[in-house]
Amino acid sequence: ATDGASLDIVRILLNLGVIVNARDEMGETALVKARQKLAFFDMKGGEGYRDLYLEMIALLEKAGATD
Repeated sequence: ATDGASLDIVRILLNLGVIVNARDEMGETALVKARQKLAFFDMKGGEGYRDLYLEMIALLEKAGATD
């Protein structure tokens, strides 16, 4: 969901009780991936995506996500 920039999917997964600190095959959490995307869009001038990832990060952190 973080790779696909979908706030709706993130919300659905959080509501279903997904393990927010689960790691993918590269050892990264959703929070780490969202922060990486935010940094990328900060550099590329993608203001719309920047706001989306800021909201996504806030949702993940509120749900207890850590690095």
